[in-house]
Amino acid sequence: TSLWNVIYKQSISEKIGTLIKDLNITCLHSPDDESAPYKSVMNLVANIAGLSLISIHKGGHHPWIWQKDKCIYTLKSLIGDKDTE
Repeated sequence: TSLWNVIYKQSISEKIGTLIKDLNITCLHSPDDESAPYKSVMNLVANIAGLSLISIHKGGHHPWIWQKDKCIYTLKSLIGDKDTE
């Protein structure tokens, strides 16, 4: 959301509804993210149909860097990759 809020000066919570008419979106977020508070993501997911949240613990603001294997495993399981079974 930093990209949306700071660079583009847009509110993701106002715009995301236009993206998900027939699309389910899964948010991967870390509860220990101090830059983008977890509670904000929880509220976003709770208030917009089509959004879900998967917690990646100990990922800080960059779970794709600090918990790369967990993120990849989660992504593969979401798309039904046989390596996760």
